[in-house]
Amino acid sequence: RVYFSRENKSSFLSSGYAFHFPRLVRTFTMWFAPLILLLSFTLGQESFRPLEIDVRPRIFQDSLLQVVVQVDNHTQRNITTLEGFLIIAEPDGKILKEVRLTLLHSYEPALLPGMTVSRSKQFSYRPGVKQAYSFQVSRVTFANDYRVYTYHPAVGFFRID
Repeated sequence: RVYFSRENKSSFLSSGYAFHFPRLVRTFTMWFAPLILLLSFTLGQESFRPLEIDVRPRIFQDSLLQVVVQVDNHTQRNITTLEGFLIIAEPDGKILKEVRLTLLHSYEPALLPGMTVSRSKQFSYRPGVKQAYSFQVSRVTFANDYRVYTYHPAVGFFRID
C-alpha cells in the first residue's frame, strides 16, 4: 500500500493517513498518557512533613543571641510531649554544643493539628564567630498513646519505646 508518492497525487484523506490516525491515538493513550500521568503525579507531589521545624537566631542588645525554635504540627494527632536538642555547630559541620530544649511539657495543653509551639534559648553573642543552629526532635508522645516516638525529617516518626 502506497500512502504518498509523487506518482500518486491524491488528497491527504484518500492517501491512507486518515486510517492510521486512530492507531496513533491508541498508541498515545496506551503508552504515553499513563507515563505522563505518572510523571505529573510524582513530580507534582509536595513532600509531606509531619513536623515543620524552623530555627531562627536573633541578635539583640548587641551582646545577646536568642535562638527561637518553632515547630508546626501537621499531623492529624494531638502532641502531648515534644523534646529535642538545639545543636550549635560550626559552618563546616563540627558540633560545638548541644542544648536540651523541651518545647512542650506533659502538663501543658496538647499541641493540636495545625498549631505551632515555640521556645527560645539565649546565648552570649560574639561578633565574627560563625555558627549554624539546628534542632533535632528526640522525644514525641501523642495523646491517648503510651508509646514514645522520635522524629527525623527523612524518615518520619519511629518508635523508640
